[in-house]
Amino acid sequence: MKQNLFILLLFFISVFVYSDENQSDKEINSNDIKFYFIIEPNIIFPEQITGSINFLLSFNENVKGNIDGVILHGPVLGFETNFMPYDYAYGIKIGYHFDFVHFLGICFRVNSIMYNDNEKWDIRIQPEIGISILGQLGITYGYNFSLFENKNNVIGNHRIILFYRIVLLGCYKNKDWRFFPMS
Repeated sequence: MKQNLFILLLFFISVFVYSDENQSDKEINSNDIKFYFIIEPNIIFPEQITGSINFLLSFNENVKGNIDGVILHGPVLGFETNFMPYDYAYGIKIGYHFDFVHFLGICFRVNSIMYNDNEKWDIRIQPEIGISILGQLGITYGYNFSLFENKNNVIGNHRIILFYRIVLLGCYKNKDWRFFPMS
């Protein structure tokens, strides 16, 4: 129980630490940014509380039309664990994310996750759909489909995922690199 509370505390601390906006951030034109490197901590529940850390390479495309916005999409690489000493399991995930960002955005993601509970491997496909605020803080619902009969019962099928994205690095069209948050 203490570990689960510690994970939730770390998640909310990261939200408050990185939510401060610098003046120099306002000078960035999203048209100039080619792609971002993003780190994304996750809290996953309801069947059991699980933690996850994802690394995203996110490409940026502006959309003009009835609703102006930004499309962020790209590959995801991550690690997931349930932190339970008696039923410990972990997973390595590879996926692809797609977000349409206005103020309130729509998120889609598909992950392939290979779980291990120290007895057997279980490969699952997990599609997700959800909403985000400015593409940074969001919630998605996902369902784990097991591909084989040797299903791991430690990890649940229904998943509600809370995420917060921290942009680490941006690459501009002129091939300049910029670290975030800027000083």
